[in-house]
Amino acid sequence: MVNKHNSNYPNKYIGGDDMKEILSLKEQIGIRNSWLTERLSVLLPALMRETEIDLWLIVAREYNDDPILQSMLPLPMVTGDEGYISPTTKDWLFIVHHLQEDGNVRSILLNGPGIGDVGSYQVVNPQDGQDEWQALNMILGEIKPQKIGLNYSNNYAHVDGLSLTAYQLLEDHIDADLFYRQVSAETLGIRWLSERIPAELTAYRDIVAINQQVIAEAYTRQVITPSQTDVQDVSWWIRQRFNELGLNAWFMPMVSILRKGQNKMRKGIILPGDVLHCDVGVRYLGLLSDIQQLAYVLRDGERAAPGGLQGGLHMSNIMQDIHFQQMRLGRTGNEVLAGIHAEANQRGIRGRVWTHPIGYHGHGAGPLIGKFNQQESVAGRGAFKLFPNTCYAMELCTYYNVPEWDGQEIAFGLEETIVFTDQASYLRPRQTEYHLI
Repeated sequence: MVNKHNSNYPNKYIGGDDMKEILSLKEQIGIRNSWLTERLSVLLPALMRETEIDLWLIVAREYNDDPILQSMLPLPMVTGDEGYISPTTKDWLFIVHHLQEDGNVRSILLNGPGIGDVGSYQVVNPQDGQDEWQALNMILGEIKPQKIGLNYSNNYAHVDGLSLTAYQLLEDHIDADLFYRQVSAETLGIRWLSERIPAELTAYRDIVAINQQVIAEAYTRQVITPSQTDVQDVSWWIRQRFNELGLNAWFMPMVSILRKGQNKMRKGIILPGDVLHCDVGVRYLGLLSDIQQLAYVLRDGERAAPGGLQGGLHMSNIMQDIHFQQMRLGRTGNEVLAGIHAEANQRGIRGRVWTHPIGYHGHGAGPLIGKFNQQESVAGRGAFKLFPNTCYAMELCTYYNVPEWDGQEIAFGLEETIVFTDQASYLRPRQTEYHLI
């Protein structure tokens, strides 16, 4: 049983010190398209110079879109946060980004649906008697690039969108001297997906605020009646709440119980004395958040969680502090992970870290800082370095013996969506005390 009360909450959230409303779809599209224009005209040229790729070729196909496509095309040509391009009777679509001698990038959309006057694209269609592949070959022949970046990667699905069919068609239709100038666009693609422009970072604070507020709403007696409400009902309440705000959870919200005498998180009816753990992420303005927080269900006469439970939460706060200290420019994810565990061991803290980049994708492009079952290093994705203006879901837990629970060891899991510039910082205040129910 979950209490039906959604109408009691307005479709507003606390952003900064003010109450804000969720923007309309039209307003959201305008903002996101302005970001895209800036990213294509300011960020992309810098990244192409940095990676020494003078032409980035992205090949997409209706119903088999490249994962990077949703970050490249304006709305509403991309028909939703899933990134699908608008229906078209045309088969193949090409995006050509050419870094010119003057330092600017010329962006060409070849054979795609119309996009109006949004963004920085030059729209090109094949000439009469040409197919799209012949038109692409002509464009590449005119540009004569030195390095053609293609989206294939052993480590990152985000930059591995070139299908075998597309690769073979390129080889069949592009002049050989051009085709063999190809290189992997892995680093360029990761940097493009992971780096946030200032306006995006400002918006990210609101996205995290919405996520935190919905968690706080769920952790109340208005939603939860102890001894009656099932955690699955709370999970669905959270998802429905996002829907009523006009937003989507990017994964099914998860709510679980930590209970005295039971060593693992469980489902079922919520009882007094339980600790509740949630894992919740929302999508807004094309960007994603990911947050885990804890609540305590008060017993009769209690006004706070037992001291041992508070100690476990605060231990995970210390682990977060250590995590922040170890995040430094130029370090790889594996180096950060090793530094966290070295410092934690010196302080007698046992825990795990599985921090992941976040942005357009929930498990985003960039350096992984551990996996839950890989706490020494992560091959491939753990070797990527930290760059400024990137965001992460700092995900971790510490193990703590709770005296009031007969010394039972509990994993206290927390997760915060954070930003890294020249150092790590919170987008919104983190959890340091239990939600009390």
